[in-house]
Amino acid sequence: MRTSKSHEQWYELVAQKFDEHQSAHIDLQSAFCEKLQILKVLESEKPSFFAMTHNPEREKLYLDLVELFGDVDVFRGFATIPVYHPSRRLKLDDEALRAAFMAGFQTPQRIFWLTCNKTIASAYEDGRCHEVGEEHSLGYPKCCSDWHYDCFFARAIEAFFETYKKSASNMQLLDYVTSEWQPNSGWFLPSEIYLTGLLLSEHKFPFLGYLACPTCRKSVGSPSARLNESYRDLGNLVDPDTTERVRSWANGLRADLTQRIQSVPKIIKEGSADLELTGLEKGVYERHSRYLVKALELHL
Repeated sequence: MRTSKSHEQWYELVAQKFDEHQSAHIDLQSAFCEKLQILKVLESEKPSFFAMTHNPEREKLYLDLVELFGDVDVFRGFATIPVYHPSRRLKLDDEALRAAFMAGFQTPQRIFWLTCNKTIASAYEDGRCHEVGEEHSLGYPKCCSDWHYDCFFARAIEAFFETYKKSASNMQLLDYVTSEWQPNSGWFLPSEIYLTGLLLSEHKFPFLGYLACPTCRKSVGSPSARLNESYRDLGNLVDPDTTERVRSWANGLRADLTQRIQSVPKIIKEGSADLELTGLEKGVYERHSRYLVKALELHL
């Protein structure tokens, strides 16, 4: 530990700040994962942690944490910088449109960051953290980071282009991308499919704080399996009650996931109907939705 406080002492202090800002969190599970990740950074067992702070209450929470850490030997701060790390080339026929989407990924995001690594701290301060790669900056397995970008970002962009390239000119599509599009995990293709993929990961590995790829989900010795076990063990040490609540919540997802997976064909049809697609566009959209289902491996 880089401080004189124990895991339990730090957890109690961090948890108190989280409790003071209840509206900063989506749910119990995500807040618990963030607290465990912060402890791992303080222990130098995780390269860094960052959190989006678009929500003013989240900004207040992390301002309180900056003050809490005081003179602790850890780098931390706020920044408005690019954070997305595209890990493969977009499969688009139009170079200008591809360039516009890639420029969109450079849109600065407001974040709080924390690390014990001086090199990573410099990357945050210089706005270069997106160049480092999540496996180096956040400690995520590369297989999961690449899969997440492919499924939750790239495939939607490619589906959007293929769906509308016959009915809209490249200039019209380019105008939309440059004037309206923002990076958004789970865009365009059916949101319920993305949510099912997210819940499948959390059902298997509820303590990670990131989405595990299907390869990791299928192996008890995978990088994500080992990380989930490490975070679970830390949770049992510092807050066994919440650890059990999160574990129980994750186990309870099975019935909901079974129903969701059975509803996938209906969800795809509803997605194309919501966009009022017909003919060729409808067929392209639904085909890409099925490709996404296969890539997410939506089965228990």
